[in-house]
Amino acid sequence: NRGNDARIDLDKASLNIETLKSRILDALFIVNYGGKTELAFAGNYTLSQSSKDDGYESLLITSRDYLNQCYYESTSSRTLKLAIENRGKTYKGTCWGFGLEYVDMATIATPFKSPTLPLWDSYMPQPGGWLIAVYFVPGFGTTFRETAVGIVNKQTYVMGVEKFSPAPTGSALLFNQDG
Repeated sequence: NRGNDARIDLDKASLNIETLKSRILDALFIVNYGGKTELAFAGNYTLSQSSKDDGYESLLITSRDYLNQCYYESTSSRTLKLAIENRGKTYKGTCWGFGLEYVDMATIATPFKSPTLPLWDSYMPQPGGWLIAVYFVPGFGTTFRETAVGIVNKQTYVMGVEKFSPAPTGSALLFNQDG
């Protein structure tokens, strides 16, 4: 659609894609669980004092489907069970929580601070709006692909995106120009 292409071009002109990628990479983690690899990012949550007293400093956001089995294990068996990596350093994380309805994301608690990305925005995405998909491709690692919002359900806040290639084998994280 030519109108969508024009919108994507205008949005790209207003940001530096390499700077955005760098901001995302600073807050991005590779997560290994159950023989699969996915990505997570550090969100700008404010943790409670009790969570900090338990030794946690940040929460990472990832696919709920990817970690779903982890939440059926006891709290003690899932504590610091996940292997997570950021810029070549390996850490441990704990399956933390997820929303019950209309939410396909889950959180991982970590015992360290990390650069964060904003979680919520005050605008409703519009069809044709620019996005960048970030996902893990076995044999290639972290992959970035530009795409666009394809369809939006404003009642449930669910959206679909335009197809991009190579298709992810797991989940893709989507970011707008603000991260």
